[in-house]
Amino acid sequence: MAFCIYIGASFTTGAEFLSFFPIKGKGLSVISGTMNRIIRLVQDGDLSLKSEILNDEYVYNLPIAMVVLDDNIKE
Repeated sequence: MAFCIYIGASFTTGAEFLSFFPIKGKGLSVISGTMNRIIRLVQDGDLSLKSEILNDEYVYNLPIAMVVLDDNIKE
């Protein structure tokens, strides 16, 4: 069962996160912890937000696809 989670981080990173994370019963706690790690890395300057496959075990033990939407796409 897949579901979508939205996390707003505009004030801290200038980004909004939308995640599709199919882990039954654990999705919210897993993805919110993962997104908090990403936000912390961006704030510390250790990660820049760009479209990529993020394969960093510190963030999560599986690769994560990140797609950055520019202002034209957001509108």
